[in-house]
Formats: sequence, C-alpha cells, structure tokens
Amino acid sequence: MADKFIIYLGHKGEAVQWAVANSSTHAVLEEGSGTLAQAAEVAHGRRVVALVPSDEVLLTQVSVPSRNPSKVRIAVPNLLEEALSDDIDDLHYAIGAQHEGDVYPVVIISKQRIEYYQHILGDAGIRIEKLMPSVLALPYADKHWRVLQEGDEIVVRASESTGFSCAPDNLQLFFKQALQGVDDADMPVVHTFQDFVDIPAVLGVEVEQQEAVSLMHVFAEGIEQGLVINLLQGEYKPLRKENPAWNKWRRTAVLAGLLALLWLGMTFQEAYQLKTENERLTAEIHQIYSQAFPGTRIVNPRAQMKQKLATLKGSGSSSKGDFLAALNKVSASVSKAEDTVLKGLTYRKGMLDFDVQVKDLKSLE
Repeated sequence: MADKFIIYLGHKGEAVQWAVANSSTHAVLEEGSGTLAQAAEVAHGRRVVALVPSDEVLLTQVSVPSRNPSKVRIAVPNLLEEALSDDIDDLHYAIGAQHEGDVYPVVIISKQRIEYYQHILGDAGIRIEKLMPSVLALPYADKHWRVLQEGDEIVVRASESTGFSCAPDNLQLFFKQALQGVDDADMPVVHTFQDFVDIPAVLGVEVEQQEAVSLMHVFAEGIEQGLVINLLQGEYKPLRKENPAWNKWRRTAVLAGLLALLWLGMTFQEAYQLKTENERLTAEIHQIYSQAFPGTRIVNPRAQMKQKLATLKGSGSSSKGDFLAALNKVSASVSKAEDTVLKGLTYRKGMLDFDVQVKDLKSLE
C-alpha cells in the first residue's frame, strides 16, 4: 500500500507543510515545506490528505430523526439557518456518522474556500483523497483535550467530532463556553504540544505538557486514529481515479461495445422482419379459410383447415365406393341384355338410376 501524504495548507502565503507517513507503522518518514509545485513532486503516487486551517470552519452538531443520507443532507442547512450569519446557500455542509440520539456532527465551510482549495491543488497536480479541518487531525481520547497553536490561532480538539479555534486572547472565554455543563468528575485533562500555550488556571482543568514534536508529526498521529468527517462530500465528492490498466484497454472495450450494439441491432431488425412476415402469412391464411368456408368462426385456421379437408376426403371416398359397387352389380346384366340400349345413368344420394331403351318388357326384366 502506498504511503500517505499529508499536506497542511496553512494560513498565509504560498508556503505549505507536508509529511509522508508509512501506511503500516504510521511513522513519519519525511517532512518538508515549500510551494505546492514542490509538494506535488513528493505527493506523486501517494494517497493525499489535505488539511485546511481550523479557523475557516465551524464544527457543530444537529439532531435529525432520520437515517436516510439524502434526507439528512436536505434537513441540516435548514435546521442551522437561524444560527448562521451567512446565507446557507453559500456554505458547504460536511456531515459525519450518526451518533447516539440521532445527532450528526457537521463541519461547515464556505463554498468559495473549498472551491479555492480544490482549484489550487488541482492546478498543482495534487489529487486529494480527503480534505479535512486541522482540528480533526489532532489526536484525541475521551476526557482528554488537545491544544495546539497554528500561526495566530489556538486549535482545541475536545472529542472525536468536536473542537474549536480562537485567538490566544480569547482562549479563556472559549474554554469556559466549551466546559459549560461539564461535571467536575468529567473535567478533561488538557494536553498542550507547545510550552508557550498558556491555559489559565482559573479554568480548573489539569494541564499536561506533551513531548515537543513537529506540527506534522502531531497531525500524522491524529489522522491515523480515524478520519471523522471528510469535507469532500456531495457536490464536492471527487471522481473515482481511473485505473491505468483501464486506460490501456479503453479503446478495445469501446470497440467491443459498439460491435455488440451493432449485433443487437441486426438481431432486432431480423426478428422484426420475421415477425412482420409471420403476421402477413397469418392474415393470408385467415382470408383463404374465410373464402373456402364462409361463416365459420376462425380459432386455429391451420388445424381447422386440416380437419375440413379430412372430412371432405373421407366423404368423397365413401361416395365413390358406393357408386362403383352399385355399377358393378348391374354392369354384367346390362352387357348381356339383347336389344337393350343404355341411354344414360344418374347416381345421387346412394341411388343409381338407369335410362334404358328395351325391345319389350321381358328384356327389361
């Protein structure tokens, strides 16, 4: 499996930071920073996860009593409309997996920003698999919050799908708001990755200083815990990457498809012609039968025709046999009768009538 390429797009300027992480051990193999063009050279052939600054997104939650993804996607913007200052049509909503109580985590980002990132990465030749806010790339654990300073912003990850970012001067205010409703027994342990990040003691939380590591090491560790929400959803979902082997055989497959369509067309045309000819012959048979046997109800003209012919043939043979038998009986007597002239004979309904001229009554007998 190809190594993972993690790129952090940062806040200002063209400089970006990146790291290559081993897919099996998740260890960072190399780090770097520079332009997108330089990052593209390192990213080639690797699965790319891009991180955007957390102050460009809003993490929230919404309750939707449905498991249908389409219905949830339609409902989320309308349910959040009153809480947002921007026009809901200008925002993109990335929705995470359903939590207990029909709660869905949502990441909101400006469509303009997500299109900007897709544009600059695409122009640089970097094809991203996942796009996510950096706050969701921080490591997390239950009741353990992670705090990291990115440039001029403090980023806090509070749980699997929640977190926030703020200016350092507003950290105490944001912490208090996030801790509202949290019991003393559930107070989190706050872990910081930089010694210059000051967590006010007035907050009443335990603070632990993490071992100092680079920013990209922190992100690499957090990403491997499982991606919660990918911003590339809905209309921004990336097209499936084409397989090079498929590209090699594309023309052959297209030609085979065209030949198959041609064969199907010819088969359909032949079947249509045969059907038309069969209908013509059937109509002709009906017509002939009606002419031969007018007034007869036609059900199966072929079978009915055979039956009629058999009847006629049987009747003809019987009549012929009766006629010959009757003629045979009288022929001998007529041939021996003297002074007797046969002037005509008639056979009708089994009766043989003779028209003869005789000399006298005795000759007739």
